[in-house]
Amino acid sequence: MAELPRYYARSLNYFGKPTDKAAVVADKQRYFERWPTRVFTIRPDSLEVTCPQENTCIVTGLVDWNVSDVGSVR
Repeated sequence: MAELPRYYARSLNYFGKPTDKAAVVADKQRYFERWPTRVFTIRPDSLEVTCPQENTCIVTGLVDWNVSDVGSVR
């Protein structure tokens, strides 16, 4: 968690709305606490990165994911 802030810009578009880094990191912290067991797999053929402006890139792709909490039964 301590390293997470370095992966985000000061402000970004988060779920379709302008959001500052502190709010995104706080949301991620809550997510990690709620779902401690996480598996994410990017579908390799779906990943696309475009950088239409200097210092601005858009990443799109499909991700398969599975999350669970400590009390989940499989």
